[in-house]
Formats: sequence, structure tokens, C-alpha cells
Amino acid sequence: MGAPNNPFILFKSDFDRMHATIHFTTKNTSALRLAQVYKKMGIKFWYPHLSLLNRELADLDPFSTTLTLQQKAAIAMEAKLNPWYFLRECLRLPVAGGVLTPYIFSRGNIASAWTFFADIDFGLVLPRQCGKSFCTQTLVCYMLYILGDRVHMAHVDKSSENCINCIRTVKDIRASMPQWMWQRSGGDVENRESLAYGNKHNIYSTFPASVDKVAAGNMCRGLSLSVLHFDEIAYTRFNWISVPAAIAAKLNAATVARSQGLPAPTIYTTTAGNPDTEVGRYALSIFEDAMPFTESVFDLKDRDELISVIDKSAPKRRIFIEFSYLQLGKTEEWFRQASAEINGNDDDIARDLLNIWQSSSDANVIPQSIITKLRKSKEEPQFVDLSRGFAMRWYVPESEVNSPEFRQRPLVGGMDTSENIGRDFTTLVILDPRDMSVVAVCRCNDSNTMQVARYIYDLLQTFTGLVWVPERNNTGIAIIDYVIDQMQNKNQNPFLRIYNEVIQNYGDPKYEKVNIYDYQEIHGHTRASFGYRTSGGSVGGTSRNQLYKVIMMKNLEMNAARIKDNTLINEYCNLTVRNGRIDHKEGLHDDTIIGHLLSCFLIFFGKNLSMYGIPEGTVLERVNVEGDVVTNTARNEQIEIKRRIAELEDAVNNCNSHLLKQSYLRELNGLRPLLDEKMVAVTPIAVSQVQHEEKVINNRPGSAENKLHNFVSRLTNTYR
Repeated sequence: MGAPNNPFILFKSDFDRMHATIHFTTKNTSALRLAQVYKKMGIKFWYPHLSLLNRELADLDPFSTTLTLQQKAAIAMEAKLNPWYFLRECLRLPVAGGVLTPYIFSRGNIASAWTFFADIDFGLVLPRQCGKSFCTQTLVCYMLYILGDRVHMAHVDKSSENCINCIRTVKDIRASMPQWMWQRSGGDVENRESLAYGNKHNIYSTFPASVDKVAAGNMCRGLSLSVLHFDEIAYTRFNWISVPAAIAAKLNAATVARSQGLPAPTIYTTTAGNPDTEVGRYALSIFEDAMPFTESVFDLKDRDELISVIDKSAPKRRIFIEFSYLQLGKTEEWFRQASAEINGNDDDIARDLLNIWQSSSDANVIPQSIITKLRKSKEEPQFVDLSRGFAMRWYVPESEVNSPEFRQRPLVGGMDTSENIGRDFTTLVILDPRDMSVVAVCRCNDSNTMQVARYIYDLLQTFTGLVWVPERNNTGIAIIDYVIDQMQNKNQNPFLRIYNEVIQNYGDPKYEKVNIYDYQEIHGHTRASFGYRTSGGSVGGTSRNQLYKVIMMKNLEMNAARIKDNTLINEYCNLTVRNGRIDHKEGLHDDTIIGHLLSCFLIFFGKNLSMYGIPEGTVLERVNVEGDVVTNTARNEQIEIKRRIAELEDAVNNCNSHLLKQSYLRELNGLRPLLDEKMVAVTPIAVSQVQHEEKVINNRPGSAENKLHNFVSRLTNTYR
């Protein structure tokens, strides 16, 4: 648990409680620019890093050589109480040409600092050369020489050389402070592996990766640590052993530090790794178990509300911070130059500069051409809605989402339900049925099933055109039953909002006695018709087999350019073959994929969609069969051509006049070359074709893994 009363300015409530002001006259222009970025993003509390407690310091330079003792004391007090002031005003860092410049504020380093002072464990992935290590070492320097008292911090890295560089960086940052802010003492220690500041009894130690598993199990043993930083965690030998061992060394000391109002988080930083390696896979699992960072957290009420949101969103109380080079203000020219300097292959560039956890294994199920499209489709959410206590990432502007037109628009939301025990997630992926583009993604780990159920019901009330496709498993049944009951209480028809087999098989004798408009009493097998059964066995029925073998590849062939969500993209790109079936790599996830494919199922295979309120002709109206976007004008022209061809064919068949028939045929022959059938209708994968391909592959010799790869390849080629 964190400190009961947060002593830093993180939320608007802190700003007001501490009677802070906005430091508009700061000479740090990067801080002012970042505030404008936050403001344009719609963040209401866009100025935490501009906070100033003592107004008399607004125009005072901490580096001035004419400061009085009273002024120095005031600056020192502000720096200790307000880390934003320290970062903004008390650092002068060398840049090209030897010129000193104020600390450069970016979305990456302020996200890291904000999360650090909120006392939340966090992971940070930035492109190489974007200040990943520097921003964390700045926080270490602040703790070591300004804030901390009797704290021991540790840094674990992949090599001894990196540890030496780490110590050197902290010294460089210290040298950039006003020299009067710290004094040497007899208790100071400075060597290549550690630093100690005797005046405040603070220690900073570094440790290279262990040489064997026994040494990894003894990492940091015997120490009492308050802050622990793992750098290049995706490349640190035996990290799956050393991380738990080192964390055990900070449990008691961290509690003491927090009782004194000091932050005591565990930090994981790295460039992206290779999830096919054991160290890369373990590092990625650390980040996947965290809540993705969003600046929307600045607008929460307080730290208690932040904790509530994190605990609902992730199995670990941890935040994952990731920014691309563009989000950090770098240019395409920077990327081209950095790529040339790395002088590596495409995998190296993907990991080092694009934050891509790039596998080099041939076991990937998704073809590389589709993976490339998926990666290029990644977008930052337009906004993240935390208002209901869950983190919903929206890829549509907030003003549009809040509009009456959008709230009535047909949408499809697939939901993978889990018991939220351990590392499984409950996920909701909302698609626009017109082009299957991802509209919103929510991933939660709340073990309170009723809270999740209430959230879904609330969404269905807010977005009246949303059709919900839940997985029908143990947890899903409880959520479905709750939503049905609440809809009945509001005199709303659950059959028309929740995917069910009655509408899917409308007219089937099995359901002929079910009156979907008499919905106040839904019992027995009729209630069991709601939701998608992933445990089904046949390819043609609702099953996990259908989602992965039938729907996934057709969907990715058509829609890889419209996936957008980083979590969903990473899950797709890390699919492999396990035990003869498509699955996530060991230790990773596919929960978001399941939610996505359930939405795709309704679009590809859903029947009688107009009964759910999805008008005829809406599904895939904006794309052709290859997934290319088409304009309404072009589509309407094709529909008119097809309509006229049908009229002419009918006229030819029923015409007795030879001359008139020839006239019809001339017009018909002129129109047929203009017809683009791809643009007019999108036909789902035929179940009979799937069964045929599966039969052909299964009759061939070879391993289950090879059979599965051959099946996917043949199916993809058939419908390409």
C-alpha cells in the first residue's frame, strides 16, 4: 500500500489543497509547450508540472550567484516539497555544442515522474536515444540528494558496463544542479558501482545481471531497499528469477519509506525485446499485467481513485508507460537517421526504435505481411474514459462519442469474460460494423463480477445502438443474467441487444415456441441461448475453433489496417501454435483477441441483424471484400450498375423482338466490364469451404503444428 496522504501535486485536489499557482513565467519553455499539448488533448488538469508553491520564487533563478541565504532556503524548501519545481528550475543539462539547457519536458519523462511520485510501480518502454534511462536517473538523483532520508535504492542492469554508465549519469545530473543544493561530507561514497550521500544517509547501489540461476536467486539479498529499478529488463539474464528475489528485499523498507511520505515504487525500463526468448517473454508479461498509462489519470479525483482504476484494469498494481518517437516530438528524419546509426536488421529497428516486441520465430501464425499492416495501424486513443471506474480506450473523438447521433449508431461489442483471478482479463472490443474498424477497447481485471455487469449494462443504456456479443462461460453467464434482469426491469427487450441463438436461428423449429417479444419471463434453455459458446466443438457452430480458424484470418486479411489498439495488435503479433492449436505464447495473453473476434463473428456470421437494430446494408458498407475503403459514391454507382444489369438480363430473357434484344445486349455488354463485385457485397467464409480445407489438411501426414499452419495458409489463400 502507498502512503495514506500523498504529499505531492498530482491531481487538481492536491493543487488546491496546497494552494499552488501556475508558474507561467518559467524560463523552461519545454514545460510550457507540454502544458499546451495536454490542453489540446482535452486534459483538464494540464498543469501539474507547472505547479509552484512559493509565489516569491516565480522570477528567481536558482543558479544566480547573488542569492541570499534566505532565498536559497526558500528554493531548497520548494524543491523538497515540489519535485516539479526541482525538475523545471533546478537542472541545467548539456546539449549539442556544450550549451546548458533546462530539463526537457516530454510526455514520456513527465508520465514517469508523475507515476513515480504517485508511488505506483511502473514499466517504461521508449525508443532508443529518447531518454528512457536518463529520466529515471533524474528521479534517483532527486531522491538521493533532495528528497530522501535514510533510503537505499538499487539499480539492476544487463551488464556491468551499463551499471557504471548509470552511476556516471547520476553524477552528471548532480553536477547540473545548483552546487549549493548539496554538500560533500565524510560519509559520502563514490565508486563505479555505488553512491552514498552521507548528509542524508542515502545509498544508491547497482547490480549487473546474474551469471547463473543461483546468483539470480540471491539478487539484492540482505539489503533493505525502498526504490528498485530494473533497466533493460527485456535483456537481463535470468530476470524471471532475479526480479522476485530483488523485490523481496524491498518489502519492509518500502513500508517504512511510505510511512514517511516517500515514494517507494519498483521501476522496469527497457527497449522492446524478443518475446521468443525467455527473458523477453517475462519482461513483456510484466508490462501486459499493467494498466496502460493515459494522461487522463491526471483528471482523477485523488490517488485512491487512481488505485481503484488500476486495480480494475490490471492484475498487478502497476502502470505501463509507452510512447513512440512521434509522441515524444521526434521527426521522421530523426527516425531515418537513428535507423542508419543502428545499422541493424528490420527486427532490430522494430525493437529499438518502434517499441515492437518483434518475434524472430517461424512459429508465428500471422503472416509477416499482415503483421506489418497491424503495426502500421497502431494509433493513440483519441481519449480514455475513466468516468465509470474502468479504462475505456476510445479511437473516436470525445465530442463525437458524446453526440446523440453516435450514441444511437449501430455498434458491435464482443466480450471475453474471465473470472479475473490471476492474469486473465475480461475484455470488451467495440467495432463499427460499417468497416469493422476498432472503435473502443476496455480491458479489466476486476474480480467483482457484478461491477463488470453493471458497467456493461450502463454502456448498453448509454449507447443504444450497441449489440453485445458476450462469451458464454461461467463468469459470462452471471454477467448475462444480470444484464437480462436489469433490462427486464426497464421493460427493455434483451433479445434485441444481446447476441442469442434464437435470433441467429430465427424460424428454426428448435425455437419456434420462443416469442422474443414476450421477454419478461425467460427461462431454461431459452436463457441459455444468450451469448457465444467458445466450448462448442464443430467448425460450423460457435466455438473457439471457429474464432481462430475461420474468423481470424479472414478478418485480418480484410481489416489489419483498422485494428489500431496497441494491446490488441501485440496479442495478434505474438500468437503461436501450442498443443496443436492457435494460442498465445506461454505467459502472455489473447483475451483482447477473443473479444475482437466475437465482434467479428456477428459481422461475418450474424443472421437477422436488422432485429438487433443493424439496418440491412449497414454491415461492411464502407469496404470491399479485400477490406479496401470505398466511398459512398462509388458504392452507389456499383449498386446502380448491378441493378441495371439485373433489369437488362430480365428484359433479354423476356423480349420477343430481335432488334430490341440486341439493343439490350449491347447495353448489357457495356455495363458488365464496369461491375466490381468486390465493392457490392462481402460474403462471409463458407463453412463448407472451411470443412473441406480442414479435411484435406488432416488427411495429410505431418505434425499437428504443420497441419495447422497449412490449414491457415490454404484458407488465407482461398479468400485472398
